[in-house]
Amino acid sequence: MKDVLRELKSLSLKLQRRETSLVDASCYIQQTIDVLTAMKISGGKSTQKVEEGIATGMFKDVELSESRPKINRLQFYQSIIDSLKKRLPEPDLVRMLKPLDKRFWPEQRSALILYGENEVRALAKVLGEPAREAIEEFRDYKLENKSPGKALQKLQTASKTFLPTSAECERGFSAVNSTDTDKRNKLREKSLFSLLFVDINGPPLEQFDPQPFVFSSLHPECEFIFQLEREERLCHQFIAEQGNTSSEGCEPFWDAVACWSHAAVGETVERGCPAVFSLFRNNTGSVSRNCTSRGWTRAFPPYHIACSVDDDIPETEQSYFATVKMIYTVGYSISLAVLAVAVFILLLFRRLRCARNFIHIQLFISFILKAVAVFIKDATLFSSEDTNHCTLSTFACKASVVFCHYCVMSNFFWLLVEALYLNSLLLSSFYHSRPCLWGFSLLGWGVPVLFIVMWIGSRVYFEDTECWDINEDSPYWWIIKGPIVVSIAVNFLLLMNIIRILIQKLNPRLIHFNNSSQYRRLTKSTLLLIPLFGTHYMVFNFLPDYFNVNLRLCIELCMGSFQGLLVAILYCFLNQEVQKEVQMQWLRWQERSYGVVSPAAKCSQMDTPF
Repeated sequence: MKDVLRELKSLSLKLQRRETSLVDASCYIQQTIDVLTAMKISGGKSTQKVEEGIATGMFKDVELSESRPKINRLQFYQSIIDSLKKRLPEPDLVRMLKPLDKRFWPEQRSALILYGENEVRALAKVLGEPAREAIEEFRDYKLENKSPGKALQKLQTASKTFLPTSAECERGFSAVNSTDTDKRNKLREKSLFSLLFVDINGPPLEQFDPQPFVFSSLHPECEFIFQLEREERLCHQFIAEQGNTSSEGCEPFWDAVACWSHAAVGETVERGCPAVFSLFRNNTGSVSRNCTSRGWTRAFPPYHIACSVDDDIPETEQSYFATVKMIYTVGYSISLAVLAVAVFILLLFRRLRCARNFIHIQLFISFILKAVAVFIKDATLFSSEDTNHCTLSTFACKASVVFCHYCVMSNFFWLLVEALYLNSLLLSSFYHSRPCLWGFSLLGWGVPVLFIVMWIGSRVYFEDTECWDINEDSPYWWIIKGPIVVSIAVNFLLLMNIIRILIQKLNPRLIHFNNSSQYRRLTKSTLLLIPLFGTHYMVFNFLPDYFNVNLRLCIELCMGSFQGLLVAILYCFLNQEVQKEVQMQWLRWQERSYGVVSPAAKCSQMDTPF
């Protein structure tokens, strides 16, 4: 029985090899059957020892009680052979694949001429390849010793993909059980597939270095920080291991950039530029320190000279960013206060409630939310200069970023609504009903929600890194940026259309006497929208985010922070209807308080809102 188990074990290991094809498996099975057939007659190594022990009555110094075997060797081996033939028969697919293997070709050319053509034809039909072309290439391959053609190559490649056993699948299940554990049960399908592929086909874990793969997906500044932290840990580990060295001389230490080992007094230690500097430029400089009786000297030459890197952010750049932040903070603060007053005025007086002012109020509110979102984002992300944005990943910071993106997107869409509304006024004088205003509200507030939800889902499932505030080289950023770019472009085209219509309307030959004042009034209101239609965003609308960052910050942050202030002044405080209504309410208050009626109040007539 031991001989049989040894052969079956060998067969099992051969069948489980990754390089074993279906034809190889058939050969291994037939080889095992032949070996067992031979053993049935002559017996194996262990069988011979057993028979000798039975004949002598002793087996490994143990006296046997019976002198004849209880198992009939011929019947036992034949039952094993029959079981193998029954459980592992040669399928039709193996017969189709055998002609592709030269080991099965007949030696005589006459027998080789038509050998295997029926099988190749059947295999080609099964795999959907042209049978006639495959047969002609097979003849050239076996008779003329030519290289396999395109069709025959596909058949040979396909023959290697048929697995003889389910061992590879079992390995996959074992890897899944080791990878998808209770603590890691939220792995996404893509991540789980990648881990399993590396686990099954990659190098051993102790030989795998994940650092290049981790750093390749990081922002350059984060890569710099993480690599510095890693080298600092290694340095402290090295210092701890050297703790028992002599206390004479200069002790090893970490100088925030490089690790310096123990040195004797009077010794000069030289080392190359830290590897972390290679992230910025390729250099081969070196830095030195002297060990004196009073300790280490300063590094000479300094790192920024020896390694050709900037030791700090230039003061001019620091001052520029501080100035930009101060300007947009002041701009958003003033805009927030003025916009709040404007919304209060438009909501207070009933005679100012109309479709046009309804849209203005929504635009004012979007500017208010945009300012509030910027303040919340600054307070969450930039509350401290020591904040590490590479590791900051809290719900609060992500929520502030999402809220800021939504408010900015809604602001752009309400600017688009203003442009659509003015175009509709100039093209036709129809009454804007409640469903129309609901449509504008859905465009201004609802559509951004759709894109924001899509962006949140993409970040959660595919790019859940840091605080979601770094969008450089991220394809998912276009879920938000794309609609904004389109809205700016459409806004600009609508503005050009408004100017075109107004030029035609202001042609004296086309102006009728009874409606000329109406067009002049619309012209005045529309021309005021030119700087407020987001026209300044067109400067960088179709350029990359990294193009001329300083100028982009100046235009989009500084000028954009005062945009709400200009909108409130032009469309509320300088609006004649608002001024007249405020004046009328002031005069009525004076009349109620002092009994004085101004002559202007008696003859003043309020224009209709439209």
